[in-house]
Amino acid sequence: MADIKKEYERWLENATADADVATELKTLDDTKIEDAFYRDLAFGTGGLRGVIGAGTNRMNIYTVAKASQGFRHIILKILVFMQRGQKMIKSDSTALLAEFTMNWRISSLSQAAI
Repeated sequence: MADIKKEYERWLENATADADVATELKTLDDTKIEDAFYRDLAFGTGGLRGVIGAGTNRMNIYTVAKASQGFRHIILKILVFMQRGQKMIKSDSTALLAEFTMNWRISSLSQAAI
């Protein structure tokens, strides 16, 4: 709970870009603070989903920005890898493995749906 409180205090001091989030933070009781900050919002196969509100376990401009920054970082790493002329294999263990497997090169990047 100590780490949760520290994170809550950090947000209380720094979450100033969104007035609704800042206001909500001031109204949270201990139970709501724990639920809003006990983990980071998970990015799953359906993307980033969750309750809209203040906290690391909520959808808000801060968690979406963090996920977007992470996605950008991965895409940039892939582009550097591909610019070196190296092959990148994406595969899936489902029954449609052949349909889901692609061999990408930098020349085919424009055809890939990213």
